[in-house]
Amino acid sequence: MLSLINEPDDMGYTPLKIAIEAGHDLPFLVDALLTAGVHDDRVEALVQAAARGHVQATAQLISAGANPSIALARAVQHHMQVAPQAMSVKVLRAFGADMSMALDVAVEHGWLQAIRILPLLGAQSSAALIAAALRNDSAATETLIKGGADVPQALTRLAKDGMNDAVAFLMAQQSKHCRPFGYDSYSMLQLANSGEIAAMQVLAPHMIEGAHYCRGLAERGNVEALRVLIDAGRVNPNDLISIVRESDLKAARALIQAGVSTQEVLRELGPSGVHREISPERYKKIRLLHAAGADTSLLAARDTVIVLDDLARRRALFANLSSDEKNAHLLRVALNGNVPDAALLLELGADPSVALKELNADWDVGARYVLIKAGMDTRNVLLDLVRAGDMDTARALVLTHGVSTDILIQLVRGGDMQTARAFIPALTDGSDELIEAATANDQELASQLLALGADGPRALLRLLAGCRHEAAGRLIAWNIDLDVTLMLAYRHREHIFGHFDPTVPHLLMLMGADLANALRQAQGYGEIGAAKRLLSDHPALGRDALLRLSEGTPDFAKRAALQFLLVADVDVNGVIELLAHDRQHLENLARLKTLIALGLPTAEPLMDLTRAHHRNTAMNVIDAGGDLASAMNRLIQNAAQHTQGGDREAARLEQDAANQLAIAVATLAPAWAREFDQGRAGSQVVISPK
Repeated sequence: MLSLINEPDDMGYTPLKIAIEAGHDLPFLVDALLTAGVHDDRVEALVQAAARGHVQATAQLISAGANPSIALARAVQHHMQVAPQAMSVKVLRAFGADMSMALDVAVEHGWLQAIRILPLLGAQSSAALIAAALRNDSAATETLIKGGADVPQALTRLAKDGMNDAVAFLMAQQSKHCRPFGYDSYSMLQLANSGEIAAMQVLAPHMIEGAHYCRGLAERGNVEALRVLIDAGRVNPNDLISIVRESDLKAARALIQAGVSTQEVLRELGPSGVHREISPERYKKIRLLHAAGADTSLLAARDTVIVLDDLARRRALFANLSSDEKNAHLLRVALNGNVPDAALLLELGADPSVALKELNADWDVGARYVLIKAGMDTRNVLLDLVRAGDMDTARALVLTHGVSTDILIQLVRGGDMQTARAFIPALTDGSDELIEAATANDQELASQLLALGADGPRALLRLLAGCRHEAAGRLIAWNIDLDVTLMLAYRHREHIFGHFDPTVPHLLMLMGADLANALRQAQGYGEIGAAKRLLSDHPALGRDALLRLSEGTPDFAKRAALQFLLVADVDVNGVIELLAHDRQHLENLARLKTLIALGLPTAEPLMDLTRAHHRNTAMNVIDAGGDLASAMNRLIQNAAQHTQGGDREAARLEQDAANQLAIAVATLAPAWAREFDQGRAGSQVVISPK
């Protein structure tokens, strides 16, 4: 008996496999086979039962010892169609699959796809990475990194906990097993923003030397963070040279205050020589360095005297200006790109908001940058503009220098919801801020941002496109609309990070997004482009949408929905052929009549049907109210045009199609006459063929 129930057939199917993969749930058969002692892989059987939505069989397999957490890891690793895979995830989660255990199983088996997907379901890849780093587990760390685990979050948490050895181990592993993604830079900026100096001191010695994070910290004026990097030997003096070349006084001042050596930049300026005139470019650099706090006495005395004398004259001149004159002069020097003069005017009390009001056009971006580089207090200036209701100027400033994210988060956390409310959507869609909240696992902040109108679906889409699945999983857990996100994935598919990742829609559907709902969302948002791509990639969507519209009676909402689908290039012919193919199915004919009443175009489909000699189907379309007159006229006109053009074969084919239409009408005419005699013709008009 045991040999029989475990014996596969010619196709390799055992009795349990047949029972599990049947078209419907067979709990009694599954129970009988399990009781009899089948030897099948019960975890695989559980995966297949869950994928088919066989809930009772799933319960029996779990009762018989199959582990739903192991099954979940295997299910998301399987290369199966998205619908059964999504069903398996849904069913196994309902039966208590544990995400952490599933992730451990995936790491143990090296299932990289499962490691990528499980964080979307709530698994904490950063926690697994931390645990692996703490025990110096090279194999597990390598697998997690290759599977896309959240390295920045792991680094940040290890640094906060003072785990120096684990940070060093993880940095070495990520450098070894993947090309550098700036994980350390992201973690350092995150720690700097929250003022975690001790954690920065743990991370800094293990960072890759580079200008990326130094530039970001310098532009923010974060002197304390820069000092940590300098102490760790992770700041290159050449960073100051490039910043001086770009006339970024604010960033240069931060680097110099932090203790960056100015010797290299002063050496680049070099001695002027006895007979060498001081050039405007050289003069500008010396002035900027002096304003930034560099010891310019190391330069030739002649150069220093010239700069200091000129600076004293300018200071005296600007100090004697009235407030209005200072503001007007600030505007002029900003337009001329003079950062040192702009900095001096700001120091003497010029109001940058006055200049910004004149600099809110797109082509004024360079002048706005001059004010920012000169050390303008961007945060307070922006807040003053917002509170004064000058949103055009505020918007121009935000587009120049993306400061809105930090400011909005500070406002929300500080409880100033009135000012925060003005930011969304006027200055930001809130997606950057939501990404920060998800990264920090700050659900309260995310909830407040969403209440202000932050674009959750866009934030989720950006996280998915950037493969930041752990943060994306948090947004999913916080009930971001998956259907809208799926619609956006099709709207932006040529624009997300320069390419379209086809796995993003798959992942969204795996999490529960529905293509039909995404199409409805496209209509609701008026997103024709998204609808066109959805219908192009999934033609059955259009058919199903038209069939739904054909149910019940016509109304305004259905008519609007049909017009949207037509603009999105829905396949009309397929639905017409489906409904008109068999005249015996009166329900289909009624549905076709409803669609035609809603405005479904039928002339072109009628022409195609008669060209293909599908006269009976064409007859049914005509009987349902199809546009016979237009179809006939176009066919006759086409035949005439082809005749005039000398294409007799094309003319013959069009005339033959017109004849097919005429025969269809002639066949229908007696039936129409009988209906008319019996008083059931209503308003139907019979068009007699000529």
